[in-house]
Amino acid sequence: CVWTPKTPTLQHGTQVHVLHLLRLLMEHFVSAAFSIASKRSFDGVKIVVAGVMATIADAVLRQKVVDVPSDFSEIFSGRDEGCAYGTAIGLFSVQSETIEVLTQELNVARTGILDYFDELEINKEICCWEKEYYRMYPEKTTMAFLNAVAERMYTTATEDCVSGRDLTIVNNYPEWVFYRDINFYWKYLMCTDLEGFPVVKQYEPTVARLDWSNKDHDQSGRMYDMVRLFG
Repeated sequence: CVWTPKTPTLQHGTQVHVLHLLRLLMEHFVSAAFSIASKRSFDGVKIVVAGVMATIADAVLRQKVVDVPSDFSEIFSGRDEGCAYGTAIGLFSVQSETIEVLTQELNVARTGILDYFDELEINKEICCWEKEYYRMYPEKTTMAFLNAVAERMYTTATEDCVSGRDLTIVNNYPEWVFYRDINFYWKYLMCTDLEGFPVVKQYEPTVARLDWSNKDHDQSGRMYDMVRLFG
């Protein structure tokens, strides 16, 4: 069980592979979701299904592996540094409270997501782009997490590590790319600005792969990340 295993049996290779598969599933789901006209009831489907994938990814990444523990996982879970990281679910909690849901399964899944994150003791929240209204500034908490990981390689993380332009993290810990993209899509589907979504047409899953880059500065002088999707 990915939630509360009585005896750890997960190996590091399996941990990474599961995260990879979850990102692929997210890309398939999102490409299908944007290929059809959305209604209010389908909005609930999108944020709950994506939330289930993000929750499973979080649970898998927190599991203690039995062969070669990843520094990334150990720091993320708080086993190594005593400071656990994780994403925020405040927006999901608010939106899903009143969103139209027409099936019992979705309500059960929604409750499972909320219960899981409510039981976690997260000290620092990362991947919370919604808190800055999706302006995509590198978060201080995310940089603190990536720096803690980079220190294990006797180096430091730059802001380009978030996007992957700086390969220091992604080359050694591919878990970051999978976790980042899964959570980005979950938060993206909760955006209320319809102009931020692609036009409705048939999409293949391959065009749902996120393309991250950086812009040096915006009008306020801050560097921010850019994410391209669906071409």
